[in-house]
Amino acid sequence: MTPMPKNSKPGGWIVLAAICGLVTIYVLAVYLPIRKAIGRLKEETQQKREYCAQTGDLGPILDATRQKLESTLQYTRAWTETAPRGGQLSSLLGKIDALGQAAGAHTTRFDPEPIVQHDRVASIPVTMGLTATPSQVFDFLGSLERLPQSIWIENVTIEKEVETGKDGGSVMCKISLEVFVDKAESSYQENLADQPITKETVPSGPAAGS
Repeated sequence: MTPMPKNSKPGGWIVLAAICGLVTIYVLAVYLPIRKAIGRLKEETQQKREYCAQTGDLGPILDATRQKLESTLQYTRAWTETAPRGGQLSSLLGKIDALGQAAGAHTTRFDPEPIVQHDRVASIPVTMGLTATPSQVFDFLGSLERLPQSIWIENVTIEKEVETGKDGGSVMCKISLEVFVDKAESSYQENLADQPITKETVPSGPAAGS
């Protein structure tokens, strides 16, 4: 039997095994979790960088949206200041009729139709008939467009009537208008519902424009 070397001690293997165990525990319990956490932080950092880059690209879009909103608010304020309310509606319709006469046209028809209710506004369709020269019709349409109130010219139909040899002759013109009214005030909404506009309620003549 070969005698065991004097420098070989069983305790050395135990220490080595313990060290290996500690290293394994460190790797499993400390190093790997930390490495995974670092990986997650890198991924979150990358996502935040991409988000910041996208947010930077939205800057011009946000500026354009703010400008559009401000322009819309300015238009709304201006419209509210000029839109007819209450008793102003009949006066405005009378002024439209008077503009036709001021242009030299002869009004053959002026028929306000029932009021159409919308969410914030109401509209009054109006059908007009004129006998005039083409230049007088154009003058009348131009005067309508220059009014501060919101008046849409929906349709214009012109038919030749009489050939006079002067200014292209006389024509028969049918014009469909839509007049918009601000109904923000609750009392005015009641007035619109209870007092429909008819041809008889519309003042006419030069006094209507005053």
